[in-house]
Amino acid sequence: MGFFDFLRQPDVNQGVKEYKNTTGAVLLDVRTPEEYSEGHIPESKNVPLQALDNVR
Repeated sequence: MGFFDFLRQPDVNQGVKEYKNTTGAVLLDVRTPEEYSEGHIPESKNVPLQALDNVR
């Protein structure tokens, strides 16, 4: 791990690959419903980030 690794964006393709290889995993899309409807990863579940703030 290099000093500037924190500047790199997460690799979405790697994340989807890990999701598909993990039994029982749920892929959450925390964008707004409007953003989700514009396009999303198949089988992902839309739970807006604001809704997660209420879960504690």
